[in-house]
Amino acid sequence: MLEWQKTRDEIGKLIANSRSDFAAQIDAVRAGKQLAQLPVIHVAKPPPAPKPAAAAIAAVPSFDPQQQQQSVFPVISYFESF
Repeated sequence: MLEWQKTRDEIGKLIANSRSDFAAQIDAVRAGKQLAQLPVIHVAKPPPAPKPAAAAIAAVPSFDPQQQQQSVFPVISYFESF
């Protein structure tokens, strides 16, 4: 879980930096600078998602297609019987 929080924080910082860069360019344009005079803004790619922990993987229930699934909508099941 700590890895996910670190990744979320890192992405938050990347977003804040991008917003700051764009705001600086908007201010420059409002001050009369031409778009061609502005430097190119490079938006950083987000870091890859952390690998799931073994305990988290073990806690996820597995899907068993052999199990009889009950309909969430009993009305539909009623009409399907006709």
